[in-house]
Formats: sequence, structure tokens, C-alpha cells
Amino acid sequence: DTLFAAMRLLKHIKLVVVATANSVAHLSIPDNVKVHTHIPLAQAHNILTHSQCMVVPLRDSQVPCGHVTIVSGMFFKKAMIVTNSEGVHDYIQDQHTGLFYQPKQVNDLAAKIEQLWNDRDQMHRLAEAGHQFAQAMCTEQSVIKYFTDYLKNLERHSS
Repeated sequence: DTLFAAMRLLKHIKLVVVATANSVAHLSIPDNVKVHTHIPLAQAHNILTHSQCMVVPLRDSQVPCGHVTIVSGMFFKKAMIVTNSEGVHDYIQDQHTGLFYQPKQVNDLAAKIEQLWNDRDQMHRLAEAGHQFAQAMCTEQSVIKYFTDYLKNLERHSS
């Protein structure tokens, strides 16, 4: 609801939403928003590939989800605007790997979308920093290294 309300303030910007039908069924969709539901992953990736940036709206500051969506966007080199939620602080550093907006704050979200839309240099910087973070921290190889180091550390401390 916050995202669509923000988009009503930004009539000059078009938004493409990929979501489940249940998550948008009760919402009034603005004219500048196109919604895709239950689409194949390849189609979702195609939409992401051709997007300028990505908005990840979460219900509130306590929602522990959005990680896969955020990391996918980072691997696709997309600048992120994300709800400031505890569950995503490991991935988004405000003004570095993305922009936070306050939960349920329509004007804050609209301002962040407008800011990024009008500043392509910032959009590029955020996208690059996010991509570098994903490459360093979110690949299979980085997870293997983390757990290998963790287990070696456990072994050292148990002997």
C-alpha cells in the first residue's frame, strides 16, 4: 500500500511490480504501475534486467524477509530502495549499498524514489556497491569460506 501511494505522487515515473496475487489483491493499482503476478523466474529476471532500480517494500521494521530479492537485485547491479527493517541491515547500508525509507512513510518513499530517479550517478554508485557486496559476501564460495573458517575456529577452541 505504501509503494502504490508513493507512486500516486510520482505520476511521471513508471513502476513494474512482480508480486504474488495475494499481496496485491486488496490494493488499488495506480495508472503508472503495471503488476505481474505468478510469472516464471526467467520473466521476473527479464523485468529486473531492464529496470532502472528496485524498490523492496516490507510491511514494517520487524519483517525478516526480502533477503533473496535484495541479493538478486545486487547481482543484477540494481540500486535498491528498501524498507528500513531489522532483517535487511546485513545487506543494505544506507547511502552505500542502498537507500532506506521508513516503514509506512509514503512521503519518505516517494522522496527516495524521486531522488534516485533524478540522480543517475547515485543510482550507479549504489548499484556498483551493492554488486561488489554481493560478489564478496553472497556467493556460494563466500559461504563455503565462512563456514570453513567458522569450523576451524571451533576446532581450535575445543582442543
